[in-house]
Amino acid sequence: EPVQALAVTVSEDAAKEDAAKENAAKGSPPEACMHTFKVELNRDGDDVPWGFTRELHTRGLHIGILGQDGDGPVQAYNAAAAEGERVCENDFIVSVNGRRGPAAMQSSMTGENKVCLVIRRPWIFDQLVPKTGKPLGISISHMSDGHSLHVDAVAEDSAVRACDADIVAGDRIIGVNGHRGPFQELIKAIKLSEAPVLTIARVVEPPSPEPESEDADGDSGEASTDEDHCRSAGGDTLEDVDGAGWRPSAGESFSDDESPGGSPADEGAEKMDSSESARST
Repeated sequence: EPVQALAVTVSEDAAKEDAAKENAAKGSPPEACMHTFKVELNRDGDDVPWGFTRELHTRGLHIGILGQDGDGPVQAYNAAAAEGERVCENDFIVSVNGRRGPAAMQSSMTGENKVCLVIRRPWIFDQLVPKTGKPLGISISHMSDGHSLHVDAVAEDSAVRACDADIVAGDRIIGVNGHRGPFQELIKAIKLSEAPVLTIARVVEPPSPEPESEDADGDSGEASTDEDHCRSAGGDTLEDVDGAGWRPSAGESFSDDESPGGSPADEGAEKMDSSESARST
């Protein structure tokens, strides 16, 4: 038995070391992921979808799924834009009409028919996380109709820390083991895998200031800090979005229940649900 226990320990240590080497090979963020540009969109009324889903992010909004309807405002913009300036899935919106923070930005997206978005490309990379007997150690939240998981916090005594995986609060998990899909499928894939490969989307701050957007009247909007609109996972609250509080439910372990929970998805390409579900794994 002592020999067998030693073999298991060595195997787990080797798995952690191999994962750490593989994870470190991702390197530094490429310059392309810091590309920041303006997008001006117009719609005929506040009941007209913008043409993409929006998911809450600590620094703003994350673009989920682009609609297939070619008549949407973002689809019309993309049809005329240069390839490097088109809006893509997993892009981050860092300001709307000069306003920052998810609550102020969401208010502009729902209440205004002309918006100037500042878009930043994501840094997308993979991280291998062998569990080796430890919980993954990530607290997450997600939209009820989301296609990604927001990382709220990472525990110190966790599989993520044990293998030096570069996963931090504010990252988004957009895929697991090469699979992308609704949040329920991502959660299930993490539960079933002993060494999941997590595809991470991260917003990276550029070395120089990004362009400022303007409001519909051509004036710069009043900027607000992220701290005005978000609290850390420890606070378990987010400021009001669309008049309803973003209050995550009590933490839940992936190992406790395979059911991902969450309320039914709202209809409409651009809608955000008024509550997120929080979990830990």
